[in-house]
Amino acid sequence: MDTPSIDHLPPIDWAGNPLRMAFFDVDGTLLDRDGHLSEATCTAIAALKARGVRTAFATGRPPFAVSALQQRLKLDGPHVFYTGALCHFAGTLLADQCLEPAQWRSVVEVATACDVHCEIYYEDHYCTAYESDIVSEHARHLGVKPHIVPADQWPLRPAYKLLLGVDTRRVPAGLLALEAQFTSLHFAYAHLPSRPHWQFASVVAGSVNKTGLFESLLARLGHSAGAVVAFGDGGSDMAFLQAAGLGIAMGNASAQVQAAANFVTRSSCEDGVAYAISRLLARA
Repeated sequence: MDTPSIDHLPPIDWAGNPLRMAFFDVDGTLLDRDGHLSEATCTAIAALKARGVRTAFATGRPPFAVSALQQRLKLDGPHVFYTGALCHFAGTLLADQCLEPAQWRSVVEVATACDVHCEIYYEDHYCTAYESDIVSEHARHLGVKPHIVPADQWPLRPAYKLLLGVDTRRVPAGLLALEAQFTSLHFAYAHLPSRPHWQFASVVAGSVNKTGLFESLLARLGHSAGAVVAFGDGGSDMAFLQAAGLGIAMGNASAQVQAAANFVTRSSCEDGVAYAISRLLARA
């Protein structure tokens, strides 16, 4: 059965049982195919905040790659970064889980041997081994350039995540074979909207648990799941889409991701977040 359109959203009891929290993925959700944040999305989120809804990022991005977005959106937090590996609230770390050097080095060695694109993310910067079209395109979307450093010279310290990528026109199976070799780690899949043939995976510590983090956040905030809405388009967003009382998948999301949500809105290129918020605020 297809997930219903956001146009079929039932009325929301804003007086007695309102929404209190909204989590937003970034790429393919807040941002369109070309990585742009529209004025319609900014205006809609401001309207949601004006109704008393707390807003936050829930993204695979690092904190240093949302600074420009935050200047425009002014989301409240608590934010979830690195696919759930980092989250702090009111001065308390709710998640701070890194890959140890021995873990990420093993993945990098195999990925490099298989000609898989690889980036490593530390606290305040990220590295990749060489310049390429996909490096430039990803950096453009992030708004942050990587440090170009040979992989065998990457700093041997804990890292929040690896980002792996492969062109599925060249390798139809994508990254599944690589994932099968590292079952103790968590692979969260996503796509770069402007490069739809590429498959990416954020590789984080196996202890990362987005559902558990969601529950911890609600306990801290004092909200029930029914008071939360989550927006997303990728496999890494499914945990929040399923845990939230109202999960809204983007029109550009895969069928699997849409099936994890309660409703589907328009695509990110059609201001899907803004449209969904307009429906939320209209259903009083």
